[in-house]
Amino acid sequence: MFQRWLFWPLFAALTGFAVGGSLVWSIHQPDHQQATAQTDQSAEQRAAEHQPAKSFGERVAIIWDRTFEDAVAFYTFVLGIFTAALAIIAVIQIYFLNRADKTARISADAAKAAADSIVIVERPYIFIWGIMGSVPTIEFHDPGKLKRRVVRTNASFAYSVSNRGKLAAVIENISVACGYLVDDQYPPLIVIGDHSLLRTPIVSPDEDIKSILHDVPWRDLDPTNRESDFRDGLSFRVVVAYRGPFTRGHETSQCWRYAKSVNGFAEVTDEQYTYSR
Repeated sequence: MFQRWLFWPLFAALTGFAVGGSLVWSIHQPDHQQATAQTDQSAEQRAAEHQPAKSFGERVAIIWDRTFEDAVAFYTFVLGIFTAALAIIAVIQIYFLNRADKTARISADAAKAAADSIVIVERPYIFIWGIMGSVPTIEFHDPGKLKRRVVRTNASFAYSVSNRGKLAAVIENISVACGYLVDDQYPPLIVIGDHSLLRTPIVSPDEDIKSILHDVPWRDLDPTNRESDFRDGLSFRVVVAYRGPFTRGHETSQCWRYAKSVNGFAEVTDEQYTYSR
């Protein structure tokens, strides 16, 4: 491998050689040009008069002989060799600099990837699962022992929250949205400021907090108060914002939709509403 420390001494030597040779050439150039011109003119005249046209090889041989007979021509020849050598060294130097820069970028990218992987692994992961919904009712009996069912004022929902990360999670904010889709639009989120998880906001690794209750006024879901059960298109969504001991800005969103055919809630797979960040 080319030793980089040799580059600058060699460059200085070549530069000194070029400058010194240029000064010598400038001092002797007029006399040399005049003598060379006269010699070349006489030679050309003699060649034109007495010799046939020269081949390419013969012309190269003449130039080679003149190079070593003429001091200035020899100096120019040597200077050209050293200049070419310097250009080659410069190209080699540029190659090694580019390779070193590429190696540095690869190392930096590897270090960043390693740091990101540590963040991905060493953080909490909140999951929301186990949605259940019900419409509690009360049965009244009249004197004729006939039953009639009256819907309570609230619909009740229950879900669970778990931390499957390696570190504890600190709950920062919880929002809930519940209602029927209108023109394929989900109901807006509402921040629950008095949520039970905010009273004890730390969720340890592998901890499960089950059956978190959330009541919704029945008239918000059925303004006519004629329905006795959920209908298709009812959605329930929970968004938990949290942080870890060393990371921030995490959020988990879980959304479900009620399906009459299964008499329960199914997960909404749209990443706009169900995700973990």
